[in-house]
Order: sequence, then C-alpha cells, then structure tokens
Amino acid sequence: MRAFFIQMLVGLLLLGVSGASAQPKETPTERFELAKNAFYYQDYARSVKLLEPLLLPQPTLPSATDVRQAREMLGASYWFKKNKAGFKQQFTLLLQDEPRFELDAFYYPPEMVADFQELKGQLVELGIIKLPTEELKKQKEVIVIEKTVEKRSFLPTIIPFGVGQFANGQDAKGYGFLSASAVLLATNIGSWLYMYSAQATGTSRDAAVYTMYGSLVALVGVMVWGITDAVVNFSPETVFEEKRMEKRDDSASMLPIPAPGQAGMPGIGFTWTF
Repeated sequence: MRAFFIQMLVGLLLLGVSGASAQPKETPTERFELAKNAFYYQDYARSVKLLEPLLLPQPTLPSATDVRQAREMLGASYWFKKNKAGFKQQFTLLLQDEPRFELDAFYYPPEMVADFQELKGQLVELGIIKLPTEELKKQKEVIVIEKTVEKRSFLPTIIPFGVGQFANGQDAKGYGFLSASAVLLATNIGSWLYMYSAQATGTSRDAAVYTMYGSLVALVGVMVWGITDAVVNFSPETVFEEKRMEKRDDSASMLPIPAPGQAGMPGIGFTWTF
C-alpha cells in the first residue's frame, strides 16, 4: 500500500510538470501588444526589452505592417534612451523598406524629427534609398530650432502695483494687483479728502477715519503680496524658441551612417543671444 501511494505522488508530480511545460508560449503578436502598451505609457526601457526579440536578428512578426510599426517604436525608444546608434539602425532598415516614410511631427519631439530627417537625407545622398522628385525637394529642407535667451532684471519684481507680474509675463496677475491697488489707493485718498474737505464730524468722521486707515493697511498688504509673488515667480532669463524650415546646403559633405556602437551624428545647433 505504501508503494502504491508513493507511485501516485510521483505520477501527480510528473503530471504537474508536464502540464506546466505544455502551456502555450507567448506569441510574437501577444508580445507586440505588450510592447505597444509599454511604448504608449512611455516605458521605453520595457518597450526596448519587448521589441528587440521581435526584430533582432530577424523579424518574427506576421505582417510587414507590424514590422514597420515595431521598427518605428523601437527606433523612437532608442532615441528617448539616448541610443542614437540604435535609433539610426532601426530607421535605416525601416526607410530601406519604405523610403517615403515620415515621422509624425505632432506626436514626436521636433529634435527627433530633425534627427530622422538628417538620417533620411544621408541615406538619399549615399544612394541607400531613392525618392521621387517631389520627395527629394522636400528632403532638402531641414528643421532649424533657434533659441534666444533674454536676460531679465530682478529690479521690477520689487516694484508693487503689478509691475513684477508684468515683468514675469503674468499679465492676468499684473492686472489683478494693479486694479486692487488702484481701488484701495483711491478709497484711501477719497476718504481722506472727504474727512478734511467736507469737515465731517461725529459718526461720519469716524467712518472716514476707519475707511482711510483700513484701505491703507489693505493697500500695504496687497503691495507686499504682489512683491512676494513676483519674487517667487521670478526667472533670470526667458527662452524664446523659433522653429523654421531651411534649405539644406547641397555642397555640405554628408557623414557616413555609423554602425551600431559608433558615435552618432551631430545634433541641432542653437543660437543664444543675450
């Protein structure tokens, strides 16, 4: 009897092991769905981990559309992770299959779109991809991002009546503090004029005195509040960003496409003026 129970126990253990091994593995399509969710939630490290086995060394996804989308997401994830070599590798492979592919400028950062356009221009110049005439004309335009830094003085922040808010670019607040200060100042002056010019006595005089001093205290409070708010929100400089398309200089020599692991291409230059 004891031997019978031992045999049953061993049989159950073997059945459990075989059942676990018989469970279906994660399919490429299911893994791709997980990668999409990771990418949409901006978990780029996880999206790279999920997408790499689907594309490297060879794509395992069932359709060309899935492969294209997976390469786009993997290349973008590499870019966000500052892996420019991986970014160029994936988008080079994508452009070889679809030379007219463009990144969505409303979805991706302008710096990424500029890097993509630069890469595409290199591939065209090297003859790796070919584009129709209209696409070639468009490709000769590059995105230029020019940033101008304007230095700002701290002095306006200590001036009341909304001056600090206007200097900080907070116009709504500036008008609010200016209006409140103007009303309180007018109330203070008006009550003082009424008290002395009308020669008010008794209850009228007391009301004028209370109004005069009350509005003065409130005015001082608003002024202190405005100065404090301006100081807290002060920034020593304001950055203005301008994006425009410019024609690329055809005479400029194009750098070769680096292989994975090599240094990336130079990025966009910025002009800083003070």
